[in-house]
Amino acid sequence: MTLDSYVDRLPKRMGPDMIKSTAEDIVKAVLNPSFNLPVFYARDLSRLPLVDESHCDFSAILMELRALRNEVRNVSQMKGEIELLKSEVAVLKLTLAELHSVPTVPPTAVVTNSAAVPEHDVPSIMSAAQRLETAIKSGDIERNVKKTVQKLTIVGKSTNTKM
Repeated sequence: MTLDSYVDRLPKRMGPDMIKSTAEDIVKAVLNPSFNLPVFYARDLSRLPLVDESHCDFSAILMELRALRNEVRNVSQMKGEIELLKSEVAVLKLTLAELHSVPTVPPTAVVTNSAAVPEHDVPSIMSAAQRLETAIKSGDIERNVKKTVQKLTIVGKSTNTKM
């Protein structure tokens, strides 16, 4: 007997293997995805009895409470980290303001004791590209440029007979 024959109801089993056969029919019906089990619902919800705390699953409520407590702990730790970062940013802002308030020396040669100081020795605020260009011009750094070897052009005919 196939499950397709169970259209409306499961058959009533008789005989010595009645319980075993009925249990097998129930398991087959529940595990078959195309078999529709009956659905029960209430038309009037006011006729349903109230659910009190004796019918609740407290283990699920305790697990949810534990998860919420962990989230609150994580938020409080993040709050402390944010305060620490704010204080570090404030210190960096003060340092930056102090750097901007220091008068800078123009990037020309400075004369002290009648000796000229080269431009790259003058402390000034320059971009990294400007500092690199200055160092290359002064010879402190060599530019690492690969030189390509140009192949010679050969004019004439081939004398190789091994091809």
